Amino acid sequence: DRIWPTEVFTSETLKRIVRGLYEVYGRSKKHRLPITRDILQTITATTPQNIEDLNLRTCFLLSFAAFLRMGEVTYSAKDSPGSDRFFETKVTRSCIKFSENNDHVRLHLKRSKTDIKNEGTTILVAAIDSPLCPVKALLQLFKLDPQQPNAPLFSFSGQPFTKDQVHRKLNNLLQANGINPADYTLHSFRKGAAQHAKDSGMRDDQIQALGRWTSQAFQVYFKTSSATLYAY
Repeated sequence: DRIWPTEVFTSETLKRIVRGLYEVYGRSKKHRLPITRDILQTITATTPQNIEDLNLRTCFLLSFAAFLRMGEVTYSAKDSPGSDRFFETKVTRSCIKFSENNDHVRLHLKRSKTDIKNEGTTILVAAIDSPLCPVKALLQLFKLDPQQPNAPLFSFSGQPFTKDQVHRKLNNLLQANGINPADYTLHSFRKGAAQHAKDSGMRDDQIQALGRWTSQAFQVYFKTSSATLYAY
């Protein structure tokens, strides 16, 4: 933004310094497991008991199906839900468009991490014949929890749908189903979606397009499954 020179970031000297620091201090990275399709089915199997549970379940199913970054659908009180600024930048109820026969929805992201020009992007999410269908979940949410077009897509009984709160509830669901939550984060949904796509035979370029990755970095999200290796 200040138009300062950036040549230093391509300096070989700087690169050697960084490599040296890695050798001395190592690379600390939190181990993160993917939310697999089976785990997703487990934590969303219970019928929602209230509107809050319905919002959370729908968020989980949509995040997995659309390769969402959880930050794209969560927000805090300081984002001023209901304001003009919120409507212009965040995901609201108006961002969901159902097809005529409800065989898919279009989710419009007004802004996202890789949308440098803030042009927005639209994601097509297909309905599936499964309890994990995100379209059916969205239809139920819109029916049982009707909101104005400028309202946030998800909320906790009118309260902000924050990352901390969603993560806490994910941990509770995992633990309640005998799964250690220590190795799971909100990004585990995106990682699990990539792994499921890979295991289903999708090409890397298709996965990259679905997840809106602008580089090959997405390949660290998945590994070849043992079953696939055994098949060869």
